[in-house]
Amino acid sequence: MSIFDKYLEKAKSKSNAGSRGKAVKNSGYSAIESFTDATEDENIHEGHRRRMRERYEKDPDMETFAPHEVLELYLFNAVPRKDTNEIAHMLINTFGSLSAVFEASVDDLMSVKDMTENAAMMIRQTLTVADIYHRMKFADRAALGNAMSVSQYYRSFFMNKNRELAYAALLDINDCIISTENVGKGAAATVDIDSVKLMRNVREKYASKVIFMHNHPSGNVYPSDIDLVTTSSMMVSLHMMGVRLVDHVIFSPDGYYFSFFQNGLIAILGRRCNTFFDIDVMSRPVAGGDGTVYGRGGVGLSFENYEACENELLGDGEEMESYRDLAERFKNGIVHHVDDTVDD
Repeated sequence: MSIFDKYLEKAKSKSNAGSRGKAVKNSGYSAIESFTDATEDENIHEGHRRRMRERYEKDPDMETFAPHEVLELYLFNAVPRKDTNEIAHMLINTFGSLSAVFEASVDDLMSVKDMTENAAMMIRQTLTVADIYHRMKFADRAALGNAMSVSQYYRSFFMNKNRELAYAALLDINDCIISTENVGKGAAATVDIDSVKLMRNVREKYASKVIFMHNHPSGNVYPSDIDLVTTSSMMVSLHMMGVRLVDHVIFSPDGYYFSFFQNGLIAILGRRCNTFFDIDVMSRPVAGGDGTVYGRGGVGLSFENYEACENELLGDGEEMESYRDLAERFKNGIVHHVDDTVDD
């Protein structure tokens, strides 16, 4: 028996059963017609999918694809035998952009008509998988010798984030990563640095150098006066532990970054700290045999001095004004994108 015969027999049995004696409108022929229409629809969708895949093979970077077409093709993997073009349009109309779709929660995605749980889970996991991919891709190149290598290794930590986050890369003497510490989570325009956690990890993991990183969700990567004060106080506190702050990198959500080292700000702030605290933060102090870290001239200081340094810098109105002037000077500083090929 062919599939058409089976479908006709099923339709006839429903017709004969009726609705307790009532006439049934759909005859066997109309059932065959409905089945034929459905089959034709599936063939149309399959033909469209095949053409989309062929188009992708010719343009794997998807430069000629509109945002809804990128999403439509992506949904082929989780939504079989359905028109994903309409779903893609509804998703982008609902959330406003392609990036917002990928940032949406599973519950919000499931609220869109015709979305399946598998499709919602796949979309939600995309950024996480991309994050893991970038970390693993650069795992065998974990020596951070310049701002470009920092930006490439840590790009996924800050891409498309809508609140400020702060991380510190703890390095050994050869610039290889010992660990990456999350030292702050904030709001859209501010982040509180967990200085105690940072200094404790630096001490416990025997770091020789630190690269501090945070993001500006606004997209403006130029440092603020508070960024300069934070960097200065961190530089002094790390120096007191025998550790160098070698860079502070600010990221935007779309992959641009500003390097303090590349723009000469590490050297400028270092000279300021030398004068302000009467120490040389650009050189390494000597650690005593009992584990106590001594600053230049044998002055012993502990990692809890971070807040003290920051409070002293913030407490001086004239000094704070000079940081504002410095921030203004660097509004035209050097900015790169993570995909740029540059030598620092």
